[in-house]
Amino acid sequence: MTRNQIVKCSVAASLLIVLGVGTSNASSTDTLPPSTAIPVQFTRSIDARRAKQGDLITARTMQEITLPDGQILPKNSALVGHVVEARSYVLDPTPFAVQNSSSLSVHFDSITARGVTVPLALSLRALADSRSSEEAESPQDLHDTGIAPTMIQIGGDSYSPVGTIVTSQEGDIVGYNRKAGVFARLLTGEYSRFNSSYSCAPTKGEQSVAIFSAGACGIYGFGGKAYIQENGKGDGGTFRLEAIGYNIELSSGSTALLQVLAPDSKITQSALPSK
Repeated sequence: MTRNQIVKCSVAASLLIVLGVGTSNASSTDTLPPSTAIPVQFTRSIDARRAKQGDLITARTMQEITLPDGQILPKNSALVGHVVEARSYVLDPTPFAVQNSSSLSVHFDSITARGVTVPLALSLRALADSRSSEEAESPQDLHDTGIAPTMIQIGGDSYSPVGTIVTSQEGDIVGYNRKAGVFARLLTGEYSRFNSSYSCAPTKGEQSVAIFSAGACGIYGFGGKAYIQENGKGDGGTFRLEAIGYNIELSSGSTALLQVLAPDSKITQSALPSK
């Protein structure tokens, strides 16, 4: 084995440890520490009208993710997943008919960093459409308030682009803006829309949040009749979006704050695409 090969193997082994995977079995379903927050941006558009089971889903991490032991998952690490199920919206012209919603079920399968790929099982904490995400990534010039340009996160927290403190709408310090990104201890949140609801649990440790607020929970944008029917916790990491009256779409540029599921909620066989 050459010196370069030895170095490459050493780097790969170190990353497997960073990602929580034993070097003796890199194909196991071990994953990142439970509840680790992963802010991502979708890099491939997919919609309920054209999607089919097994279609590719891709995303990238929006900033560095610091793990409890101090190790770092790099910005722009690639996530890959697939469409579990898709249902397009078709108008039922029958008088007084109850219309079926469109739906898009998605499962993230793995993350790749520095050439090493490991499996994942993730729940969806918060989701924002491309327009809301773009606004949160750009300073807002609040002329009518006399306040200097401000970053307004998904969920309402804010900070100065040149400052370090992130504050809630009530003025509490809820996070910090650092060179590697924005970090916060996640707060309790509740999501409820139409016939769907779930809770977002707080975290003790600091998490990577990028453009999301510490208390962000649920769906932001996507129109008034879109909602999250399942957020992944009850189905091994598969989350499902639905929309009433039109085809739901996850466009490139949309963002999500994902969280690693506990060991007993790992990838299930039912979540895998059919061969």
